[in-house]
Amino acid sequence: MPGHITLTCPHRVAMEHGVIPASRRNTNTSLDYVFQSQVKGKISMVKPQFIIPNQLECGNIKFFQSRVTCLEFHPTKNNVLLSGDKEGLLGIWDYVKLHEKIIYDSVHSCNLNSMKFDTTNDGLLYTASSDGTICSTDLDTGIGSSLLNLNPNGWSRPSTWRMIYGMDFNTDKGLLLVADSFGFLYLLDRRLKTKIGHPILIHKKGSKITSLHCNPAQPEVLLSSGNDHYARIWDTRKLEGNSPLANLAHGRIVNSGYFSPQSGSKILTTCQDNRIRVWDYIFGNLKSPSRVIVHSHDFSRHLTPFKAEWDPKVHLQLHTAFFQNIFINLQLTSLKWNFNAL
Repeated sequence: MPGHITLTCPHRVAMEHGVIPASRRNTNTSLDYVFQSQVKGKISMVKPQFIIPNQLECGNIKFFQSRVTCLEFHPTKNNVLLSGDKEGLLGIWDYVKLHEKIIYDSVHSCNLNSMKFDTTNDGLLYTASSDGTICSTDLDTGIGSSLLNLNPNGWSRPSTWRMIYGMDFNTDKGLLLVADSFGFLYLLDRRLKTKIGHPILIHKKGSKITSLHCNPAQPEVLLSSGNDHYARIWDTRKLEGNSPLANLAHGRIVNSGYFSPQSGSKILTTCQDNRIRVWDYIFGNLKSPSRVIVHSHDFSRHLTPFKAEWDPKVHLQLHTAFFQNIFINLQLTSLKWNFNAL
């Protein structure tokens, strides 16, 4: 006999011929649901359909064809997210307007590695790139100007090509601090758009400086991280190549280092040895971290380096961010993880 279901079974007892079925307890199992759907034909779903609220909780939007290299939220507009990619493109997304986006393609020619907003004008953005340039871009018009070019003669060979990764502001002095892939630090006057003095070697010669961060409470104190397996603390008033205030040794490349927000009394670093390290007090014993958080982020692939950062909104709490290859993920549960280790 050909296949059939319960409703069309020729041996099924017809209820209308005076046969009273025995009472049956509904167990609400998956098998019971299948049986009811065959007997009654159509019943309500086990799980009600999810109703999308009239508010954006998360969103995926494809901005670039290549890898996302950095993200930054607008300092005064919480719904605006800026991103940079491997091709040097700058994207601006107001995610209240989900499908509207702005992309400026004339900022840099390759990896956009770092972004900083002007501390006095939130419509002006400073960017650092692997093309060896620092640019300031008006976010409304997309018009940019170059503040520094470490490769004025263009491409020659890899051994002479300088890339910029670390960048931060000294708000008291109005200085922009920039670090290159050869271990040198540059000081720029952002108002005059000129370089001050000569570059200073602050990490092992030929090693990349991955990040810079000025202390929020004492901007003259600088934290640098590099490929030479060290994070170093400096006094920018007395910068000399062999005179750091402290050397924080790590097992492998240090992806980033940041002072804690507001007080600046703690230090947080991310290392390629799958460790996140926290120093509780910068004026105490810095030979070893106060705590070490194990976090797997060395994927042995060409991905944007993982960097842990302090959460600026919550006192003594940190979050970490990892950028997906192509999509900017605004679902914060997958973009950032909060640690209560502090």
